[in-house]
Amino acid sequence: MKKNEKAFLVNVMWVPLFAALMTVALSKAPGVNPYFVGALMGAIGAALCYWDYRVFMKKASKDENEA
Repeated sequence: MKKNEKAFLVNVMWVPLFAALMTVALSKAPGVNPYFVGALMGAIGAALCYWDYRVFMKKASKDENEA
């Protein structure tokens, strides 16, 4: 497994975990709608995973073109 593949897998595993932990922490705050926090953190987590995927695919295609 290449170095950028390992970094991609780590990012894909940790971003949703971080989003879930932040959702739990923020939804416990008084006066905060937990559904809004869950949707917001889910959207942010999905966007970060998609961005990591795009960066990984760009690097992978560049590596294939050089080989």
